[in-house]
Amino acid sequence: MRATDPLNVQKTDVDYAQMSFPNNKPIKFREVAPMQLRDRVSLKRLRDTERACLAEMMTLFTCLAKKDFETSGCPKEIAALNTCYKDIRDESMAKKQRALQQAPVSSIRELTSHQANALLKKFPLRHLMKKVR
Repeated sequence: MRATDPLNVQKTDVDYAQMSFPNNKPIKFREVAPMQLRDRVSLKRLRDTERACLAEMMTLFTCLAKKDFETSGCPKEIAALNTCYKDIRDESMAKKQRALQQAPVSSIRELTSHQANALLKKFPLRHLMKKVR
């Protein structure tokens, strides 16, 4: 602990926040719309940060650039891209089938908007909020 104040300011009962902002008035909250949750979720999707098969596609492009864009010179890269595309397509179809079947998911982050809307229809929030109030 210091023996002296570095700015040589005498400590008093002055509120320093009021000194720097003298017109600091509290802002009143005005409710524009009723504050309640809806019984549905918007149909927006989150985008994946990593694009599918991007690494395989880039290796194919570099191989094609080296071989003057002859596809016969890069059979390994073409096969790798095709298998990656097939895996992604199968995974996407399985995800769509799970969403249509309303199958239970392991975490809430995997819920699609259709599944969330179906759950909100079964268990509406308005009835719960009336009990709380």
